This record gives sequence, C-alpha cells and structure tokens, in this order.
Amino acid sequence: TNLDVSRKFQPRKLLQSLNLAFGSEFRFESYHILPGDEASWVYGGDTTSSGEPKVPGAQVFPGFHPEDKTDAKRYSNSVYLDFEADVNKKLLIDLAGRFERYSDFGGTLNGKLAGRYKITPMLMLRGGGSTGFRAPSLQQLFLTNTSTQITNGQLIQVQLFNNESRVTRQFGIPKLKEERSINFSSGITLEPLEHLLFTADVYHIDIKDRIVLSGFFSDADSQVAVILEPFGVRSAQFFANAVNTRTKGIDLLGSYDFTLKEKAKLKFSIAGNISSTRIKGNIKVSEQLKGKEETLFSREEQARLQYYQPGQKWIFSGNFSFSNWEFMLNFIRFGEVRYLHPTDKSADEVFSPKWVTDLVLSYRAGKNLRLSIGGTNIFNVLPDQNKSPVNINEGRFLYSNVVTQYGANGAFYYAKVELFFK
Repeated sequence: TNLDVSRKFQPRKLLQSLNLAFGSEFRFESYHILPGDEASWVYGGDTTSSGEPKVPGAQVFPGFHPEDKTDAKRYSNSVYLDFEADVNKKLLIDLAGRFERYSDFGGTLNGKLAGRYKITPMLMLRGGGSTGFRAPSLQQLFLTNTSTQITNGQLIQVQLFNNESRVTRQFGIPKLKEERSINFSSGITLEPLEHLLFTADVYHIDIKDRIVLSGFFSDADSQVAVILEPFGVRSAQFFANAVNTRTKGIDLLGSYDFTLKEKAKLKFSIAGNISSTRIKGNIKVSEQLKGKEETLFSREEQARLQYYQPGQKWIFSGNFSFSNWEFMLNFIRFGEVRYLHPTDKSADEVFSPKWVTDLVLSYRAGKNLRLSIGGTNIFNVLPDQNKSPVNINEGRFLYSNVVTQYGANGAFYYAKVELFFK
C-alpha cells in the first residue's frame, strides 16, 4: 500500500521552481514451504550391496521434509521526503531521504543528493551520491532443503539450513543483516547539432555485507565433523553476509537521427557499457571457520560475482522507416567472460568476445495491424566450447553450463502479427 503526494511551487524570490514530494509505504510479505509428496523424501528400506541403508528420497532434489515446513511473515513501514529545486535556469538540485523499519531486523535510513548544471544549451553536467540497502529476502532467511551434489566424482546429500537453524548457529554464522551500498555517479550530455546526442555516465558502487550461498561443509573435514556430529548431519550449506564488493563502470551513448525526405527517417545509435565488479577485502568468516574461506565462498563463486558477466557490451543499432515500412538492424558485441573451477586451476576457461546480429522487418497494414519477420542471432554465432576435459565431463557439456555471454541456443527466427485496438 502506497501513498504519494507531490506539488510544484514557484517561489520566485528564492528559487525558479520547487517540487516537493513525500509519501509512505506499508508492505506485508509471507513465505511458505509445504512438505512434499512422502514418496519423494521417505526412506523405502533399500540397502546398498554392502548392506548399508541407501540415501532416502528422490535423487538430485528430494521433496521437502515435514521438518522443512515454514510459515514466515514480515511487514515494513517506510516514509520518504524529496525536494527537487531549479535554483535558476542552469542549476537543478535534488535532495531526498527515506526511512524504513522492518519487523524482523530493524530500521534503516538512506538519502540521496543529486544535481544537474547546464553550462550551455548544448552541454550539461550531472552527478549524484546516495546510500542504499537491500533487506535479506524471506527465502534467504528461511529456505531449507536437501539436494544431491557431485564432489570429486561422488554423489553426496547436502542440506541447506536456514538462518534460524541451530546448525547454522553452530558454525558461528550470525543472523543475516541488510546489504548496504554507497553510490556515486557523474555524467555529461552533449548535443552539438540538432538530432546529434552524446552522453557518458560513470558510476562507483560499494556494497557491504553481500549475502551469498556458501559452499558445502562436509564431515570429511574433521573440524567440520565435530560441528555436525551432534545433529546427525554429514554436510551443510547456508546463507551468510560474506563479502564486500566494488563495482565501477561507464555507460556511453551516441545517437543521430534525420529525415531523408517526407516520411523517411533514419536513426543510428551506439551504446556501450564497460564495467567491473571486484571483491573488496577478505571473505568474512566466523571464528569456527577460520581458514575455510575458500569453502565458505569458493573461487568459482567468487568468479560468479567478478567474471561471469561480460566486462564490455556494445550495441550498434540502425533503424530505417519509410511510409508503412520499418527496418531495424542491431550488431551486439559481448565481451570476454571467464570460468574458474572450484578446485582445479588447470580447468579454468576463457571465452572470447562474440558478435551477434539481430534483424527485424515490419509492415504497418493499416491502423490496426502490423506484420513482422525477424531473427535474433541470425548468423547462428555460438559461444566458445569448453576446452578442458574436466569441464566437458565425458561429452556432457560441450558448452559451459555455468558461464555464457548470451546462451548456446543459436539462431532464432520468428514471424509476428500485432493487432491494435483503440
């Protein structure tokens, strides 16, 4: 439930204009886990060839056990206040603040200060700074399940314990807290000619206490076995506020559009993003897990944060329209990505940049009908294949099942009919 109020004033003696906005929000959330079908988790009495009881339940993901049943709820209340003022014809300032209180982990106060300055009618600078937060989701707080995972070629049952579990507490993992961020950005807009536009924006984002899913701790480790033994558990996973990260990047855009003759228009644009996310400082572990940083947050999971998204992406786009026809052509360049194996550095992979082409041709058949044919990745450009035998896994994964710039499904072609009603 939201309530938002805003009004623009003209206090001529002090400011050219002032927009005042304030409001509040009430939010209620719930999260439930119901027991799965009994046959998916019950022990059926089978034994191995050595006479030991087999692992109960369906492999890979047994159903939720009765003890996994969860009925979690929370609510939050928030208020905000925003002032946006045109100090004069060149300078705009925006100041805002927001306070929110959660029923399960307390309150948080955040703010924003931003501004824009027109140096000339064709040149403008802007910048801002803000703080932010993200509360742990109810799933991160209360999800619990059992799954089958492969480690060193062996199938093992891994239990994910929620943040309220005694097992999680035994590992010294504290109650999850919110992720907090500090954000800075600045940009420039240049319009040297009519219809010719350039923008550039740089940003810097520090996130503190990011929530991650741990690796699994097995009783094969004698230190871990001591922790797990009282609970009759052989392996465990949990969520934890384990890392701080820093993201830096720049967004670039250039566009030019012009009319060739009546009803014929042509527009070109180039858009690009160059960015990187890196872990800042050490992985945060409890006293009980000192020396096990690589288990809590493995090099594979570290790479998921840092290298699994392309560090660069460029889109070169052209759009031509004439009468009832429209033609659009996009060339998209996805940058390099990297895969880091959890334990075997010789199995690390680098996947090279790729170009993908999209094409659409549309015809407007009257006011209410548009026909289109097109395709994405029309030249069927596929990502690099795995090179390491470890990752190929006896032919099961020719392409990485973990890292990809744009998927390995290849070309996709389509025809579309759109009807418009007024």
